[in-house]
Parts: sequence; structure tokens; C-alpha cells
Amino acid sequence: MTHAEPLATAIILAAFGALLAVSVAFSRAAARLGVPLALLFLIVGVLAGSEGIGGIPFEDYHATFRLGTAALVLILFDGGLNTPSSAVRRVLAPASVLATFGVVATAGATAAAAHFFGLDWSSALSCHRPTRLPCSPC
Repeated sequence: MTHAEPLATAIILAAFGALLAVSVAFSRAAARLGVPLALLFLIVGVLAGSEGIGGIPFEDYHATFRLGTAALVLILFDGGLNTPSSAVRRVLAPASVLATFGVVATAGATAAAAHFFGLDWSSALSCHRPTRLPCSPC
């Protein structure tokens, strides 16, 4: 029985803790300098990565996707909790217009572009992908 697993776990946890400590230290500096905190987190991640100073190899893209999705959920949750209700009331009407008419306009522009590239209007406006594009080889 080898004891490599506890060492590997300890190294991963230590690296994660060090990155977290650096990010917290940078967050205090970001507040004073007026730099967005997300930008500093990205810089720390790039510097710690395989091409940066840290040289941490990471090629598990599925884990990256899951971690990024979890981070996005936490960022949106935190943003929702820290947004004052007065700010929400102030932007509710413009956001509602953009969420309805903006989506319709975007769908219309996309359908017009699809029609321009050869799809008939029913396929261009449909939510379903056509089974065979007109320009595809037989």
C-alpha cells in the first residue's frame, strides 16, 4: 500500500489554500485601486496555470467546466444578494424591455441571416435544426 494519495491531496489543498490567500490579499488591494476583483482572480489563475509562474499543470477540462459553472452560480448568487432593491426597481423596466423585445429582435436578425444563407423562412424561424442543410454534400 502506497502513501502517495495523502501527499497528493495535501499538495492540492496547500496549492488551493495558497491561491486563495493570494486572491484575498489581492482583493484588498483591488478595493483600494478600484480594479474589478474578477480581473484580479483571472490574473492569479493565469499566473498560477501551466504557462504562468506557478506552472500548475491542469488538463481536466470537464472538471474545469464544472468548477467554472459552480463559480458562476456563486458569483450570480452573491451579486443577487448584494444588489440593493432600489437598484433593482430602477432597472426593472429597461431590463424587461430588453429581455422581451431584445430577444425577439435577436431571433429575427438570426433568422434573417439564416434565410440569407439559404434556409427557407420556416426553417430559419424554427427552434429545430434542419436535418440537412441545402449546401451539405450528399
